[in-house]
Amino acid sequence: KSIIGSDPDGDADRLVSFSPVTSTASGTTHNLTISADTSGFTGHTTDDYTVNAGTATQTLVLLPGQSLLPGAANVADAVNGAVPTTLVAGTTYDVTVVAVDSGFNISTSSDGNAVSVVTADTKDTEPSADTFSSGSATFTIDPVKADTGYTVTASSALTDNASESFNVGEGAASQIIALLPGETFDEGATSFAGAKSGTPSAQTVNSAFNVTLYAVDSRYNVIDDDSTVASFTSADPNDTETGFSSTLTNGTATVSVTNLTATAAPTVTNHNVTTAAVGSYTGLASANYTVNAGTATQTIVVLPGQTHVWGQSSLAAAVTGTPTDQTVDSAFTVTVYAVDDYFNASSSSSVGTSVSLTTNDANDTNPSAVNFGDSTWEDYEAQFSVTHKTSTASGTTHH
Repeated sequence: KSIIGSDPDGDADRLVSFSPVTSTASGTTHNLTISADTSGFTGHTTDDYTVNAGTATQTLVLLPGQSLLPGAANVADAVNGAVPTTLVAGTTYDVTVVAVDSGFNISTSSDGNAVSVVTADTKDTEPSADTFSSGSATFTIDPVKADTGYTVTASSALTDNASESFNVGEGAASQIIALLPGETFDEGATSFAGAKSGTPSAQTVNSAFNVTLYAVDSRYNVIDDDSTVASFTSADPNDTETGFSSTLTNGTATVSVTNLTATAAPTVTNHNVTTAAVGSYTGLASANYTVNAGTATQTIVVLPGQTHVWGQSSLAAAVTGTPTDQTVDSAFTVTVYAVDDYFNASSSSSVGTSVSLTTNDANDTNPSAVNFGDSTWEDYEAQFSVTHKTSTASGTTHH
């Protein structure tokens, strides 16, 4: 820069006063060159001299690809480099906090003092605090939620300036997830459990409900431009899984599910759906949910040696096994179940209802009527003691 001095006493000397802005620590060499403005005088360059940074007054955050421009006039000019391109969720990046003086020169006056950073990403984990060393501290951030307009701000005893604004985009395709009724998807998380809220709603046998599929990255951000054909399987051993696939539109699809087996069935551990691996995506099991039996519409009789199988479409499939042979005058127990249309035991409208049993043995005495749920029975269960008097050797078929 050019500085013009004054000669107030007219004796041909001039007094020049100025304040250096950029410290020599930045790599700049400082000296003065005097240029004569009068004919016959020769200019002169002084020896180099040192300019030290002032006391640190503020912090700047430098994002990937940015550097400090010492001696700048303002914060915007002090951060050298283009506005950062979009960062990627699930990828780590280093950001540097520098302690600077009023001229944006790195200052070591705050060395040893604590400093931390806070990002505008509410889903990430902030890095641990550090201390300034040689006027700076470096932190590793791990963006989680894909979004726009993020910043990183230091927290220190100085005046802290926010970084320039940047965006976070979704990462590479990672997995396909399934959300159930009652659950709400919340993008940006480090686990499936953290990417959703709510409790799955209970379902009813033979009542359709929707499962929503999402193609996501490792941080559970939806891959918006994905059109993969996604599919899944159900833990229900008896439902029909035809149509359990769909082409994703903008990374999501809705598929209808109809369960036939109640959760209470002895053969069912948990009800859930599991997405299938496809391409670069891995599959993942949904949360468990309850499937209740439908309304009781019929009764079935199960003899010793037979097994009740829930979730079936026919009586032959619902009662399996060969009845055990019985002996005249020897009592045996017969169990009656109240069941829904798919032979799931159902206490709906059955508990406390009277039920009776009649045999075709013309010579025995039919047992007395009882109520479903009496004694120690389940609400949908009734038991009878039967004693036959006539053997089937006589040509009679017993039932």
